[in-house]
Amino acid sequence: MPLDYKESYRIGADMRHAGYVPFTEKGLYGDEGKRRRYESFDLSLETVSDDVGSNIFNGPLRWPDLPGFRNVVYRFFCDMIDVSREFSTIIEISLDMEPGAIVSKMSHPASQLRLLHYIENNDALDLKDTNMGAHTDYECFTILYQDSPGLQAQLRNGAWIDVPPVDGALVVNIGDMLECLTNGYWKSNAHRVINTGKERYSIPFFSSLDYNSKIAPMERFILASDGLREYKEIVAGEHLLEQVTRDFSYLRKLHVSGQFELRNGMPSENPFQYTVKELD
Repeated sequence: MPLDYKESYRIGADMRHAGYVPFTEKGLYGDEGKRRRYESFDLSLETVSDDVGSNIFNGPLRWPDLPGFRNVVYRFFCDMIDVSREFSTIIEISLDMEPGAIVSKMSHPASQLRLLHYIENNDALDLKDTNMGAHTDYECFTILYQDSPGLQAQLRNGAWIDVPPVDGALVVNIGDMLECLTNGYWKSNAHRVINTGKERYSIPFFSSLDYNSKIAPMERFILASDGLREYKEIVAGEHLLEQVTRDFSYLRKLHVSGQFELRNGMPSENPFQYTVKELD
């Protein structure tokens, strides 16, 4: 669609973190250099509850007046919430957690869906100028559809490996919230998207918890670490909001001007994004 049409649905209208994300909404990734090569349409849950309260990730949003767009996209988003709850039940069983340890905190989750479009370009491959810089995801886990190469994940030894699309398969990344809950037993996985020069579409669903949910390492994982508690308690929505503010210039501007408050202030980094030395 024309740029002026897309801009009329720009993210941040009425303090709602949903809508069109232009190329100018640049995050604080150190390896995104010269210019941003992707745009997106972001959305999250439209319903609210007394437990969730007012926040920028829940509530009504403005949908483009394109025939069928809202019906198809929001149905897919709601289906992904159902899938994420089922997947969380599997996680609870596999980690020998109490039933509902995760799912009980997903009544009105601050989960998000992004419709990402990377544009074709003639820029040379440069790992200091990636399409999307290296980062971890801030939620419990991410379920990703992608249509072409570009995604890479980092191993513990620092090496980066390609994560190509596989027909009939989705990619799953562990996120920050599960790292906290498991006291580091599961790590939030660093990943990036390198520039192949080709057009690329991807649809990540970020499975989160309810905004006010408190997350802390579970006792069994602390005992498995010789009683060492690696992480302090966090509030799911606050961690998400702090990191998203680092990613979006409109939120950073509002925060600096005093129009948008972060209870803990804007962090200089993501405490879950571990740093490893890359191999030569």
